[in-house]
Amino acid sequence: MGNNINHSNGVNGNLFNTNTFKFLNAIEDFLLKKSHTNWLADIYKMGLNVYRALPDVKYASIFILSDDDFLFENKLTIPNEFENEATLLYDILLNEGFIGTSLVELCNTVFEIDESHQFPSKGIIIPLIVSTRVLGIVIIITDNIYIIEKQEVQKLISIFTSLLAVFIENVNILRNIENTQSLLEQKIAQRTLDLTQNQRELKTILDSVLE
Repeated sequence: MGNNINHSNGVNGNLFNTNTFKFLNAIEDFLLKKSHTNWLADIYKMGLNVYRALPDVKYASIFILSDDDFLFENKLTIPNEFENEATLLYDILLNEGFIGTSLVELCNTVFEIDESHQFPSKGIIIPLIVSTRVLGIVIIITDNIYIIEKQEVQKLISIFTSLLAVFIENVNILRNIENTQSLLEQKIAQRTLDLTQNQRELKTILDSVLE
């Protein structure tokens, strides 16, 4: 059983209730801490801790799409004791079509895995998207799924996930720039070395001719 919730902008209605205060505070804390780090591992951890501020979350995982083989890799699960379960559950969600639906429709997808599977569970799949490019997905497992389905909570989740995706993409861009700069510096150093060597060889030849 699955239910799709389309991403949208803006927050309507009364968000200031017991179901959203903790989540809003966690988002604020994330934004304050984010300014002090550009490490992806830190951003993954801080981001998952925001989702864990939602009601009755058992665990949250972030899967990032690999540029090499276009497969999703479980980068972090919090608490980490559920890492193996999260990876196996990912395979179940993939086979059951929930992940495909979320990625094709670019929407949050609420799911319920029944007792016939190894890990019966309820939760939500949230795509990490920049523009229309998928960076990965977040999977949240919670017994309090009716709270997650509320429209105002969905809007908050979508807004925060959009911010998280942009932060991840910015770090990736910065890393690529640094790698490119480092490669350029290495090439310049190598060519300078080659030029110096060539000049020495030329001087040796000239000296031998002039003697």
